[in-house]
Amino acid sequence: MGSPLSPIVANHFMEKFEKKSLETYFLKPNYLISFIDDMSVNWQHGDIDPNNFLNHLKNIFDDIKFIMENGDKNFISFLDILLLRKRDGSLRNKVLKKKAHINSYIHANLHHHLSQKMGVFNMLFTRALRILDKEHVDEEIEYLRIFFLKNGYKRRDINKAIKKAKFGATTRPPFT
Repeated sequence: MGSPLSPIVANHFMEKFEKKSLETYFLKPNYLISFIDDMSVNWQHGDIDPNNFLNHLKNIFDDIKFIMENGDKNFISFLDILLLRKRDGSLRNKVLKKKAHINSYIHANLHHHLSQKMGVFNMLFTRALRILDKEHVDEEIEYLRIFFLKNGYKRRDINKAIKKAKFGATTRPPFT
């Protein structure tokens, strides 16, 4: 998605696509949430109908390819979050590093403005603090701290970004 308009156009198209898909299928999911190219559907109509709904989606527009992940294994991914079902039935979440993820962010030695580098820090640390459950926050913060140290960043810059993200996470409501 090279153009800054690409996500806007993609979201607009997907909104129309979702509306059409729900209007033209006889069963409705409990919920359907999407963001650009990722969609999460809670299906309450049994085991066979999700495949029929998937086929319905595939037939609306031939150029969009859908795959389905089934949450039967007590986890399911959405965007960059892994939702985990615990034995007591509660849900937990942690950062999902997909197979295509190559752990490549702006290296400290590259000639980017400091604000761009700090923006990457802030985004990743804020995501950890605002989206992850308490069981996985420290694990992700430590992972990011080690990653950025290995990529030439100074400990004080990393700690500054963590402090800023922690302040922002306590002054803004979490995502719902």
